[in-house]
Amino acid sequence: MFRERLRGDEGGQSGLETFATSDIEHAVGEDSYLRGLEYFRRGMVHSVKFGGPGRIHGEVSGGRSEPYAVVARYETGSGDKLVPVGGHCSCPVGHNCKHAAAVLLAARHLSPEARFIADGSADESLSGDVRRWLDDWPGPATAEPPALPSGPPEPGRDHLFYVVHRDETDGMRIDPWRAYLKKDGEIGRNVREYREGTASAEGGFATAEDAAFLGRLGHYRRGIWPRRYDWPEGDELVALVRGIVETGRARADDIRGMALSWAAPRRCELTWEVDGAGRQRVAARENGGVRLTLLPFPIPLFLDPETGETGVAETGLPARLASWFVAAPPVERESIDGVAAK
Repeated sequence: MFRERLRGDEGGQSGLETFATSDIEHAVGEDSYLRGLEYFRRGMVHSVKFGGPGRIHGEVSGGRSEPYAVVARYETGSGDKLVPVGGHCSCPVGHNCKHAAAVLLAARHLSPEARFIADGSADESLSGDVRRWLDDWPGPATAEPPALPSGPPEPGRDHLFYVVHRDETDGMRIDPWRAYLKKDGEIGRNVREYREGTASAEGGFATAEDAAFLGRLGHYRRGIWPRRYDWPEGDELVALVRGIVETGRARADDIRGMALSWAAPRRCELTWEVDGAGRQRVAARENGGVRLTLLPFPIPLFLDPETGETGVAETGLPARLASWFVAAPPVERESIDGVAAK
């Protein structure tokens, strides 16, 4: 009966009219809100109730036999308006997930009397300041959301991905993106480039390891937009790129590009090759003739376009000189003599 009632119009009259859907979206983020709205409409919220000052408890069906337990939080704003501030969940995401969004949407159908009974705020002897203080009561300890593991990304959730790509103007770049990894391993439609501060604000999709990588990328970045990195040289650069690749969340060229994997150094030779328009380009080939894409970091890295393997490219040239050659644009036919003379 309860779930049938929840299938009604969530935008209709509610006991919590000031508990706006826009506030829920702001609290949990757009992606979680949209998926939570689908869960809510499908009647997957089993129960929802006020659980004391500033808290709402609920259970939501998910990808396992037992429902997920949600503890959502809200604050009392000006004019006694209820403002959701997020929620914890027993699902793998743990914080501000679609289950928390679904519970907050379902809670809009609860009556104010239920809140007053649960948190004791019906006592008219309490001043507004005291009520707000009581609303912030931490209550019983709740389980901390599980730490996200390092290693291959788990399907069915949001992750921070790293797009490694060459920009003709700004050099080599590693741009972080937030994206949903579907069950089939493909990237979902809702993707957005990471902006500084949003990982901590939205929570639930970035690991402690991500925080370290983002901090180091921020350290090497100069300018505000577009990003341009002053990459370090030597082992420091290799360790940074290798660490990012070994998360399993590095992609070549585009957020939906080839997944990268770290590999041992490869020996390759740089040559000039002529394309169909008569332009000359720098190309890299292994001894066996396998063509590699070289990335012009201060220490050039190779990318095997067939396997997604990447690692240090050994060219026999000083690293900076090799990187300079690799960064060469296509040389038009009329410019070839001038380049050769230089």
